[in-house]
Amino acid sequence: MLLSLERWNRATRARAWASASLLAVAACASPPRTAIRAHGPSAASSALMVATAREGTAALAEPPETAMKAQGSQIKWELEAQYTSLAIEAALIHTPRDGQVFTASDWAKSQLRFTLAGLPQLQEAGARVVAKLDHFPPRALEPLGSAQSIDLSALMFEWDELSPGPHWVAVLVSGAPASGTNELSVRCVDFQVSDGADGTRLVAPASRLLVLGPSGTYNGADADTVRLDFALLQTSLEGKHTLSQRLVDVTVREPNGSLQQASLRSGSYRLLGLKSGDYRFELRDAHRHSASEALTITVNRDLERR
Repeated sequence: MLLSLERWNRATRARAWASASLLAVAACASPPRTAIRAHGPSAASSALMVATAREGTAALAEPPETAMKAQGSQIKWELEAQYTSLAIEAALIHTPRDGQVFTASDWAKSQLRFTLAGLPQLQEAGARVVAKLDHFPPRALEPLGSAQSIDLSALMFEWDELSPGPHWVAVLVSGAPASGTNELSVRCVDFQVSDGADGTRLVAPASRLLVLGPSGTYNGADADTVRLDFALLQTSLEGKHTLSQRLVDVTVREPNGSLQQASLRSGSYRLLGLKSGDYRFELRDAHRHSASEALTITVNRDLERR
């Protein structure tokens, strides 16, 4: 009898030890459910990664809550004027010459010199003339005269200088907006700054984006005057730049991190509903993707204009 009881106790202890071992193995093999949720992407984040991968912007992927904010963006686009080509070549650039090479020491002493054709008609139409160097902000030239000149260094930030390599400068002549259109004439030349090494032959890009605005900081009521103003140029085989009617893909990153996208043609667009914070604009030729520009502006609704 004692022997049977001892055998029964041994069997019970063996079964208990086996059950405990199986539970321990199962616990090691299966991580907690919270760990699975932490490492498994949600449906919203998966959809976002697919969308950004399709757009070629996987590096800019945002968490799902940011993607949902983008759907509630308050920015509204209002077309003020669509650009069309001016019937005449309004500006003729004399210097720098197309393909000219400057040394690192003499470019700062060089000037942009050009003449305007049909000046009386331009003045009567309320035309504006703008000069732009590389990606620096444009500079309006007033008063209008048949012969114009301005130092190249005046078209950039005073603390900057032109690095060795290719550069470009453009003169844009536009009339006063009428019936939702604005005639535009553009002349653009490519030049380069040499560091003493043998220069390479300049080849004009197939397309070029000239962004005239916005730029800088907008305080108080000025935040209601922000305009996206740009022109897309195409280059002929002869190197001549003309206005293109192709679409430009525009992406705006808002202060809350949300993105808004639009496909627009060359023109001036008023932006409504901007809140305080930084706005990042990225523009790209939708057809060739060879021309692109990027800029950032700051909006301070609570500050008065200075």
